[in-house]
Amino acid sequence: MHKTKSLIILIMVLGLFSACSKEKTPDFKQRLRLNFFAEPSSLDPRKANYSISANIYPMLYDGLMRFDPSGQLVPSVAKSVSISNNGKFYIFHLRQTNWSNGDPVTAYDFEYAWKWVLDPQNPAPMASHLYCLKNGKMAKEGAVPVSWVGVYARDSETLIVELEHPLPYFLELTSVPNFYPINHLHPNKDETNSCIGNGPFVLKEWSPQREIVLEKNPHYWDARQVAMKGIHISFIQDMNTELQLFKRGELDWAGAPISQGLPYNALPQLHKSNLLQNHPFLGTYYYSFNTQHPPFNNQKVRKALSEAIRREEIVEHITQGGEIPAYRFVPSQVNFKSQKVSQRSPQEIQQLFEEGLRELNMTRSELPVISLSYNKSDMHHALAQAVQHCWKEVLDIEVKLKNHDWKAHLSEIRAGNFDIARLSWKGVSTDPIHFLEIFQQPDHPMHNTKWKNSQYASFVKRAMKSNQLDERLFYLAEAEKILTNEMPIAPVFYLTICYVKTPDLQGYAINQLGAIDFKWASFIGEHDQISD
Repeated sequence: MHKTKSLIILIMVLGLFSACSKEKTPDFKQRLRLNFFAEPSSLDPRKANYSISANIYPMLYDGLMRFDPSGQLVPSVAKSVSISNNGKFYIFHLRQTNWSNGDPVTAYDFEYAWKWVLDPQNPAPMASHLYCLKNGKMAKEGAVPVSWVGVYARDSETLIVELEHPLPYFLELTSVPNFYPINHLHPNKDETNSCIGNGPFVLKEWSPQREIVLEKNPHYWDARQVAMKGIHISFIQDMNTELQLFKRGELDWAGAPISQGLPYNALPQLHKSNLLQNHPFLGTYYYSFNTQHPPFNNQKVRKALSEAIRREEIVEHITQGGEIPAYRFVPSQVNFKSQKVSQRSPQEIQQLFEEGLRELNMTRSELPVISLSYNKSDMHHALAQAVQHCWKEVLDIEVKLKNHDWKAHLSEIRAGNFDIARLSWKGVSTDPIHFLEIFQQPDHPMHNTKWKNSQYASFVKRAMKSNQLDERLFYLAEAEKILTNEMPIAPVFYLTICYVKTPDLQGYAINQLGAIDFKWASFIGEHDQISD
């Protein structure tokens, strides 16, 4: 009896000691520590744009479809889908899922969210993504009532979608934030500390300009697949500071796609230490010409400037992240027949430039001061300097560099206050039309060159209407030939996602569209501190 009591006391003491140890040593294993370049302006996916902060939406929401860790598109909130023979009608059957407050997710939530985006009274930066819905564009322009848009809930578990034209990539679109549902019973709960989502995580705390804290969502339909207990997100813009926090073991990730990248002067050492990882995706880094500013209203001048850029040297010595030199706008990973771009010699490029000036009745002495604009970043600055050097060496022209913070940079571009401006674009599907439609739609938020070509617009429009895959790819290839020949933009390279992570982090998913998903992420061992 005495021995039994002693054993019980010993077990209680050991249990108390173990509990105290756990309390003093935080369980970092399944709590992910990230840093975003900027905090989201809203947690409402209807207001999502292509900023880095958009990576938070898959944490809080779930769409009809979702990309899994292998890159395959799989049903998520949708249990199944049937497609009509003409490719214009989709019927989604929803599985039983819940919002983070316990309300059921219904087809009415999808109908409400999509029609809200297309209501002309509502601000939705990427509403054009939903123009594929029947009457979507006309509704946004106020030409028809929003009730005419081709999406409606037949009942709580059945969503009917009618498209304007057949879209082979429509299921991919349903995985992006602009197509996420919103709880129609509580539609405005997207403010600080009051977000109602249906994703793998739920908002616990949002301290503006400081941090966002997420916890695992117990109401998530696939919660058994979510290993992380929570995610802590800080907001630090400086890449060097972010990298140092990672090296000290205070962050589990540094670099893209959740920040602007890694300091380019740190890349050689990260390569050498085998820490640097890269992942290709469908994105293009390019310079946009303002075709309303002479001499950029001349095709030969634009083409000469583009061809003078030494892309191979740029990706080898500056970006150093496995990028591929780009001579066309549509990334090389997209599978369709594209035009082979021939390369001119420096002498031929000079001759082309002179021909362009003569067509403008302009001499070199009459050339206006040319400015190259970019947003503040060591990498963007180094790239701008390299391009500036190329144009001086090959064409003997002086170029002034101008940089702004990101918001000011975008504001200047949208106002047309630029000559040549740095931009990048990533597709929302693996279809080439999401690159080519930019220059077909005058109201597209990224169409800032002011360039127009009726034949180009016709080819893109015909591709949109075609339900024959070979035919639509032919039209898109013809459109890209025109874009490549006219050169209202100068593609420089195809983007990669460069990052470092703690060695034990696994299960995260980076898809071809450049979005990252931590739904399946987990840690397989203890955190390690990264040394210099």
